[in-house]
Formats: sequence, C-alpha cells, structure tokens
Amino acid sequence: MSQLLGWTTIILGIVASFASIFAQENKKEPEAAEITLPLKRIVISNSGMGYFHHEGEVTGKATVTLRVNEEDVNDLILTLNSSDPKGKAQTVVYDNPAPADITLKSFRIDLTENPTLGNLLHQVRGESIDLIDLKDKKQTGMIVSVHFSPDKTENKSQELVSLMTKDGLTTVPVGTIKNVKFNNDDIQSEFLKALRALAAARGSTAKTVSVAFPGEGKRSVNLSYITDMPIWKPTYRFLLGKESTQVKGLAVLENTTEQDWNNVQIQLVSGKPITFKMNYYYPMFVERSVIQPRLFGSVLPPLYQAASTGMLGGAGWTGPNLNLGYQTFDPNNPRANTLNTGGQFGGQFGGGGFSGQPMLTPLSYNSTAHYGGISRPSFKQLFNQFSQNLSTPVAKGDPKLTPADALKTGSVIDLGENFIYNVSEPVTLPRLKSAMVPIVNETVDSKMISIYNPSVFPKHPLKGFRITNTSKQYFAEGPIAVYQGDQMLGQARLPDVKPGETQLIGYAVDLDTIVSMKEPKEESTLVSTTIVNGNLEPKYRNKRTTTYLLYHKGDDGATVWLTQPIAYDWNLLAPAKATEQTAGLYRFEVVAPPRKETTLDVVEEKETLQKERISLTMNLALLERYSLEPTTPPNVKQALAKIINSIQEINNNRKQLASANAVIKTIFTEQDRIRENLRVTPKESEAYQRYLKKFDEQETVVEKERSTIEKLNADHDRMLQEFNKYTTDLNVK
Repeated sequence: MSQLLGWTTIILGIVASFASIFAQENKKEPEAAEITLPLKRIVISNSGMGYFHHEGEVTGKATVTLRVNEEDVNDLILTLNSSDPKGKAQTVVYDNPAPADITLKSFRIDLTENPTLGNLLHQVRGESIDLIDLKDKKQTGMIVSVHFSPDKTENKSQELVSLMTKDGLTTVPVGTIKNVKFNNDDIQSEFLKALRALAAARGSTAKTVSVAFPGEGKRSVNLSYITDMPIWKPTYRFLLGKESTQVKGLAVLENTTEQDWNNVQIQLVSGKPITFKMNYYYPMFVERSVIQPRLFGSVLPPLYQAASTGMLGGAGWTGPNLNLGYQTFDPNNPRANTLNTGGQFGGQFGGGGFSGQPMLTPLSYNSTAHYGGISRPSFKQLFNQFSQNLSTPVAKGDPKLTPADALKTGSVIDLGENFIYNVSEPVTLPRLKSAMVPIVNETVDSKMISIYNPSVFPKHPLKGFRITNTSKQYFAEGPIAVYQGDQMLGQARLPDVKPGETQLIGYAVDLDTIVSMKEPKEESTLVSTTIVNGNLEPKYRNKRTTTYLLYHKGDDGATVWLTQPIAYDWNLLAPAKATEQTAGLYRFEVVAPPRKETTLDVVEEKETLQKERISLTMNLALLERYSLEPTTPPNVKQALAKIINSIQEINNNRKQLASANAVIKTIFTEQDRIRENLRVTPKESEAYQRYLKKFDEQETVVEKERSTIEKLNADHDRMLQEFNKYTTDLNVK
C-alpha cells in the first residue's frame, strides 16, 4: 500500500509539473486596450499642409487607431511621431493599399460578389457545419457539394446542400436553412475577418493606422503627423470711421479629414516649409532571377575554341548593370516602375550565362477604393475634379508668374511672410464641414481719400482709404467687405500688411470726381559738349511735364491721390516731394474743391549723354551747331572747327578725284568708238586722219588727268592720316 501511495504521489507530482508548464506556456499577455486619443491641436499652413497633434492619458498597454484618407497614409509614414515617456518603442500598423476586392479575395471565404448562402457553403466544401432548418431540426455533417436539382412539383430547380453525417449522406434544401455554424474555428475566424474588411471599406477610402503604446501604468502619451489640408483663407470686414477703421478678420477652414474636430486648438500659419511626397505606402518587390535546374544527359562531342587572348572560354555571363537608377513612380503602370538593371557584367568566364532582368517592381494600386468591382474616388479627388470646372480669371494687370517665368523674366515672386494666428477659442468642426473662425479684431488709423491710377480707370479715381496698421497684428492677404454704418460700400483686396505698414485700398468708383491726364510734354537742352578719347559727347538735360486736370462736382470736395509710375533715371522736380513713394510709384495728394477745376503739373528731368565716334561720315551741320552753342567751351569749339575743316578738305579732295576719274572714263568710252571707226574706215580717207588726230588729243588729256589723280590720291592719304592721328585719342573738355 505504501508503495502504491508513493507511485501515486510521483504521478501526481509529474502531472502537476506538466500542468504548471502547460499553464505557463498558454499564459497569454493581456491584450492592449483600443482607445481614442483626443485631437488637441491643429496647425494649418497656407502651403497646403496640416499638422495634427493628439494627446491624452492611457493605462497599461494601449492601441490608438486613426482613420485617414488613403492618399494621406504616405504622409503619416513619413512624419508620424509618437511619445510615451514610460513605454517602449511604438509599433505602427496600417492597412495595406490593396483595394477591397483584392483584400476580400485573400480570405478563405470570398465575399466580393455578394455570395448567396449556397455559394458560401460551396466555398467551404469538406468543412464540418451545424445546420438548423425552419423546423428547428439540427444536423451536423461535412459539406460534400452544393448543386441544383429539378423540383417536379413546382416545375423549377432548387438549390441543395449534400452533407456527410454520422448516419450517412443526406441532402438539405438551402432554402430551408435558417442557421449555419462552422465547426472549424479557423473558418469561423476567417469569415468574421472578411466581414469586418467588407464593413471597413464601405462608403469610404479611409485607411486604419494603429499605434501601439506598450507601456505600464497611467501616463500621458501623444502622437503627431502631417497630411494634406486645404489652405486656410482669410476674409475681412472693414468698418470705416472718420479717422479710424475697425478690422475684423475671419479665416475659412475646411475639415476634409476622416475625423470630427471637437474643441481643438487651431493655429493658422504662413510660410513656405520644404515638404514633399514619397511613395512608401505601396509595396515594392524585388524580382529575383530564375535559374533553371541543371540537367545532365549524354556527353556530346566537344567543340574546341580557337586560341584567343584575354578569354577564359565559353559564353560570357550577362548580369545586372551596377549603374542603378529609379524611374518615376507611376501607380497606374506597375511595369514602368522598375529599377533599371539592364546591361552586361564585364568579362567572359565560360559556360552558359543568364541575362539580368529588372530587379525592382512595385506592387501598385490606383488610389481609389474598390467595392464589388466599382471604383469610388476619394473626397479629395471628387473635389479636385469639381474645382477644374470652375473658372478663375486673372485680373488685368495682375499677372501670375511661375518660378520658371521668374527665371526667364528676372521678376521676383512674392512668397509672402511668416506669421501665426492663434484662434482664441477651441474649434468644433464635424467631418466634411467648413467654418469661419475669427482671427483679427483690431482698430487702425485710416484716412478717407480717392485714388487715381490711369491704368485702373482712366477717367475716375476709386473711392478708398489709406490705413496704417497701428496694431501688432499681421494682416494676411485676402478679400475685404467695406462697411460704413449699416451700409456696405463695396469690396476690395488686401495685400499682406505688416504692423506699422501703410496701405491704400480702393472699393468703388468715385463718379463725382473726373481726372484727365494730358500727354506728357518733353523738351531738351544742350548742357555741355566734350570730346573724350575720340568720341564727341554732348550732354542734354531733358525735362518732361505731365499735367493732371481734376474736377469735383460734389458739394464736399475730395482729397485725391494721383498715382504716377517712377521712371528710370528721371528725377522729380515739381512737386519737390511726393506725398508718398513706393518702390515703383509716386503718389501726389491734391485737394479738389467743389465744382472747380484743379491742376497739378508733375515735372521730371534727366540728363542724357550721347556718344558718337568722330569720323568722316559725321553730320557737318550738327558739328557746326555744337561749335556755335554757348555751352560749348572755347577749346572744344577750336577742336570742332579743325575737325570740320579737315572733313571738308577730304570731302573736296574726294570730289576732285571723282571728277578726274569721270573724265577718264568718258574718254575711254569715246576712244572705243574711235577704234571701231578706224577699223572700218579706209586709211587713205580724210575721215581716217581726223579720227587719228582726235584720238591723239584725248591721250594728252588722259595723261594730264592721270597726273592729277596721282597727286590727289597722295593728298588724300596724307590728309586722312593726319585726321586719324588727330582724332583717335582726342580729349578736349
């Protein structure tokens, strides 16, 4: 008995040990609780980017699940940042980019084509199930087949499922089944997963991103990321007073995300951070080379190569080129998205080789979700398509330059300023809703004026005002609605205005004031004449007068600011100083009294220095004019007189040469006629002797003219040499 008790104790100990080991092996880690981490802060940039910050408390292991638009998953992969002060590194899990139909087809039960009960049972043939029919009769068996059989009583076919039960093969009409249970837990689990995937894909292109926080205890965690966001758009209400204006600014926001914003702190920023997109979301696979198994057969008669330097036998090995370069990623053309690996690896080492193939091919899908074979575009794609149908004409005189245009034209593109608006109150904005939130409420100095610019309106100025931003708040560019009391006066556009800056704003045509700008008159006066390094350099003073005529037909008069472009190299003479000057404009203030014409003359001047090389082709009349001008110094007058005399002498010499050459040319023509007459005239005749005498007289004249030409050429060379020597480096002031 004692021996039996001993064996019993040993066996029980062994069983207890195995039970302890089994319990330890099957001890499961507690599952992480799925929580929602509140969205606390959003920073929206006017560069089309949004920063989202979630923060809250977790206890123990937790998983935070986000739903984002599919096209924004890449941004999360590149920018998501999480913090858990008492936890380990956080793992991020997200849905793959496969469309719903591909995802559903990956399960053992395919739900893509809206399957019937018979179709579902057909997919799991061989599995054990429990069936309960309409009469609550339960049957357990393995599915053999699902088929149709004619029903003779109703002259139609019915769907049947065949089961192998413990009592043998039985058939149950599918239409009589009211309950089905899969006895295989794996099949049951797959079925539930497929249903969840189907539900998750319905009506949305959103993807799920889960962030694990595997820490312990109660603690504060946060995560942040950026995604594409519509830019925020400012709009203003200006309430005009006599000497001040109240500025109310609102920002237009759109919530295009997959989550509601509940009491979220909003910041609106301006700036141009460097951001980019990168396709990390779509899987990329490396294609490996396929090598056929080596087969050994009978030995063939060998073929020997001829001797050759630098060759070690056989065919060469062709492999991938080491010069690797990615091509542009195109999600609609997977085969185009390859890493270029063509080419040969140098050298021949015998035996058969294999060719290098493209080694990198990404698995890509269109960025739309598919539901039962139907492609549904995302909200952003729908909105972009809608926006393309809207026309946005550019105002005349306000061209939009691209960076490429700026490089070609030398123009400067205004990139705006860096500033931040903190929305004072937390914002609640449901998904796919828009809102206007207050960002500015300031009072600034202002002055009521009319603004005339002929390029805007040639006959009338615009009613407007001049504001000085006496606040500490930055005013971002945006449209304005102008009010005075309970009356809306018009609309305008506000450029960026920094604190301390002034800005003119026009909101309506001033029909009571008429402005006429006359064509500018110019006059020129010679200031001085000099000769520098052989160049004649007269200096002129040019004066230009632009006259403005104003008439105001109202009873109160008007203060008008006349706008005139600043011309390069022209200096303002009158008025002595502009009321206001910008980088490219003068502004002159003119008070137009009631029913009386007012004139303003804007006088500008500039000096121009002309330069002409002293040469024989110069206009002698112009040289004589310069020599007679009172502003020309005496020594310059003497030099001009000498130059004029030299040019005249050389011109006279050339005229004499031309005359002598003309005489000889005429004689040569006459002698040709005489020679012809001598050829046909008898030598004994009187006419023959007369021709000989005339020919001899002409030869005498030719000899005389040739002597004259020789002297004239020598004089010409001498005078030309003296002229060039005198004028080449002549400096007279």
